[in-house]
Amino acid sequence: MPDGTEVLFEGAEWYMDDEIRAEVIFECGGVSDQEFLDIYCRKHKEKFHEEFSLEAGKEQEIATYEQSVKEKEKEKKKKGGEEAAE
Repeated sequence: MPDGTEVLFEGAEWYMDDEIRAEVIFECGGVSDQEFLDIYCRKHKEKFHEEFSLEAGKEQEIATYEQSVKEKEKEKKKKGGEEAAE
């Protein structure tokens, strides 16, 4: 990782932005995992103006999950209200 932390590539890949990952695959397919990660990190910083980190990825994943739960609860309440009105 940019900060020198060693990680399994598969673990880092899980938290990568899909669009950037696809771009790196298209442009640089066949490079080593380390080269891929280096290129990805550079592109991530260009797009998001921050270093790629697993912690930031985890936080984003948690926020996305929490948002989806809230939306499901909202939809459930809406359906419950519609059924009560009938």
